[in-house]
Amino acid sequence: MIGFEIRGKEDVGLRYDVPMPKLHMNEVLIKIKYCGICGSDTHQYHTGIQLQSGGKPYILGHELVGQVVEINCDSELPYKVGDWVTGRPYFSCGICDNCRTGHESICEGGIKLMTLADEGNGAYAEYCKLPAKVVFPLREGIDLKIAALTEPLAVAVYDVRRSGLEPGQSVLISGGGVIGGMIASYCKFLGVKVVVSEPNENRIAFLKSLGIQTFNPMKENVIEEAKKWNGGKLFDVTFECCGAQASYDLCLNATRRGGTFMFVGVTTQNRELYVRHVLVYQMTIIGVNMYETRDYYRATQIVNEGLMDEDLSKFVTHVYPLEDAYNAFMKAMDPEGKQVKVLLDCEVNHDK
Repeated sequence: MIGFEIRGKEDVGLRYDVPMPKLHMNEVLIKIKYCGICGSDTHQYHTGIQLQSGGKPYILGHELVGQVVEINCDSELPYKVGDWVTGRPYFSCGICDNCRTGHESICEGGIKLMTLADEGNGAYAEYCKLPAKVVFPLREGIDLKIAALTEPLAVAVYDVRRSGLEPGQSVLISGGGVIGGMIASYCKFLGVKVVVSEPNENRIAFLKSLGIQTFNPMKENVIEEAKKWNGGKLFDVTFECCGAQASYDLCLNATRRGGTFMFVGVTTQNRELYVRHVLVYQMTIIGVNMYETRDYYRATQIVNEGLMDEDLSKFVTHVYPLEDAYNAFMKAMDPEGKQVKVLLDCEVNHDK
């Protein structure tokens, strides 16, 4: 089958002889329809192959929606062959204290994305396999492009849940990319006052199309303007979603006394944090990584019930065939582009 792999730093391409995944007990084979291009994938394009791969190329992709084509399981499941599904795309040990108490994203043995599994492959391919217990059914007739957003929505669900946000509270988000935008949209859905700091004019236009207040840090004093918008008050919770030092500084200074500062953005750089400010303001600082199964389940519920369809439908701006994955990847990384979420259509017509 065809897949799209990373081979090294700034070296990606199609592979035409990817082995079909072979199922072990309690695994499911999925024919991929759509897979979203994640910022973590484009990050690997710039940094190269992850160490967990042992230096070998691997198939990328984890934001998947597809159809069950084979099940090898000895227990009853909430789906059957032919059903549309999505799935939690990382593996944990399942036996450590954190896994057994539902905190799989901080598995003591470390989590491993499906792209780096000992067997199988990522979802930039025609087929992939997942453990049966992390596959979630989708309702008949669902918009499959929206369903492909379940994974990034699960990130937002987890981040907001960890923050302890309550309806009526206020939020400032620094960084209006897919995750920042998804958190903003989910906060709006929950009845939380939300404002976003974002310098990219195309992203600002997108956020405004969702009805979300935005300020451009390149043109205005975000904290002053956001405070005015928030009735002269600093914010109950801030979400740092881009990993830049200026973004850390903004969130630190925008968080009220006793408020919560969420570290969401991924960075490989060391960042400075004015600890005295944290102490005096008695802030809570929380780091987040991925999500837990309960959050993926909740995201699937939201998608199945169409509760956020109006917003989610605006995230998908481009769809490319799997055979054109390289150009899709370049589009996803275009700093001047109007793209939000780029999807790969992994259904290949071999009769062409």
